[in-house]
Amino acid sequence: GDTIICNTMNIALTAAGAETYTWYENGTTEVMKGSKLTLQAMMGAGDGEELIKKYSVVGVKEGCEGTSVKNVHIFREPTITIKGRNEVCFGDTAKLTASGSAAGKEYMWTGLGSTEASGIVAPIGNEQIFQVTGYNEKGCPGTAEHTIKINENPTLSITGLDPICYGEKASLINVLDLNGSTLKEVAWTMFDKKKSTAGTVVTNPREIVLQDTTIFQVTAKNAAGCEATAEATIIVYPKPTITVTAPSICDSEEVVATVDGAATYAWFKGKAPSLTPTTETSTKYTDNNGLTTGNYYF
Repeated sequence: GDTIICNTMNIALTAAGAETYTWYENGTTEVMKGSKLTLQAMMGAGDGEELIKKYSVVGVKEGCEGTSVKNVHIFREPTITIKGRNEVCFGDTAKLTASGSAAGKEYMWTGLGSTEASGIVAPIGNEQIFQVTGYNEKGCPGTAEHTIKINENPTLSITGLDPICYGEKASLINVLDLNGSTLKEVAWTMFDKKKSTAGTVVTNPREIVLQDTTIFQVTAKNAAGCEATAEATIIVYPKPTITVTAPSICDSEEVVATVDGAATYAWFKGKAPSLTPTTETSTKYTDNNGLTTGNYYF
C-alpha cells in the first residue's frame, strides 16, 4: 500500500530480495543506491496541502532485474496560531487561544498543561514563552509560540507624613514609585483614623484642612500601566485646652497667673508681633495704671 507521512518527516523505505538496489524518484531521477532509502520529505511553497511522490527501486540478483514501486503521500503541517495578550503585569493572568487544528484534534501546550484550544496562564519571570502543537486530519503536527512579557508593578511610597496640628494642611504629602517609573492616573482617598466609614475621594490631598488623624490611600499606575495601592497615616495633633488661673488685684498689686494645658507658653499683654516660647507655667504682672482689667495673651 501507499505510505503516508507528514512534511519535514523522514521517508524510510526498505527493499529486500536482491543483491544490489538503485532507488529512483518519479521513475527517472536516481536518488541513491542501497537497500534502504532514507530522505526528509520537503514540500515546496506551491505544493498545496498534499504532495505525492513515486519511489521505485530496481534490484539485481544473479544478473536479473526486478522493480518495485511505492507511492508516498506527503501532507503539509497545519498552520497553528495563538492569540492572547503580549504583556501582563506581575501577578496577572492571561488567556491564550490556539487555532488551526482539525476538528476533534487535541492541542498540546507547553507551559499551560492543557489539551484544550484555550487556557489561562500566570506568567512568571521577565517573560515566558508558551508553545502549542496542533494536528490536521492526517495527524500532522504544526507548532506555534507566543511570548508574554511580564511588567513589574510600581512600588508606591507616600512621603511628607510629618505630624501636623489641628486645622493645618498636609501640604507635603506626595507619592512616588521606588522603581523609578513616572506615575499616572494617581487617585487619592482619605479615611478616618479607624477606617470606620467609607473613604472620600480627594483630588489634591495637599489642599485638605485636617482636624483629626487621617489615613490617605493612593492608587497609581506606572508607565507600563501596572497598578499598585499604598496607604499612610497623617497624625493630627489636637488644639491644646489652655486654662489660666489668676485672682483680681488692686492698683500696684502683684498677681501670679498660672497656666496649664500645653507644653510651651509665651506671656504678654496685647498682641505681640513675636513671642519667645517658654516652659514656665506662671508669670507675675503689676498693674500701675489704676484698677483695670487687662487681657493677657499666651
